[in-house]
Amino acid sequence: MIISGVTPSGFKYAIPEERFSDWRTIKALSKLAEYEDMSEDNPEDIPRFINTMGKIEELLFKDGGEKLEKHILKEHDGYIAPQVLFQDLIAIFKAHKQTKNS
Repeated sequence: MIISGVTPSGFKYAIPEERFSDWRTIKALSKLAEYEDMSEDNPEDIPRFINTMGKIEELLFKDGGEKLEKHILKEHDGYIAPQVLFQDLIAIFKAHKQTKNS
């Protein structure tokens, strides 16, 4: 099964469902739970969070997320806004969860 849709930034994606259940993706997602209480009190969590999100991006997309990043670059005048990238990745996982639950 293919999970497809459009992210909040307008990126159209189609991802094989197996990528969501790949052990490496599950491990990376579980790491995100460690950063749930990320704050300015723990600045060392920020690079770990960013690295984990980057790993998830690489695992989800066959091209490692290059098309997503190029889309964001184009839409934001040559700047990959981290909050846009994170928002898009979160939207993709929410879409997968909704598809799985329906």
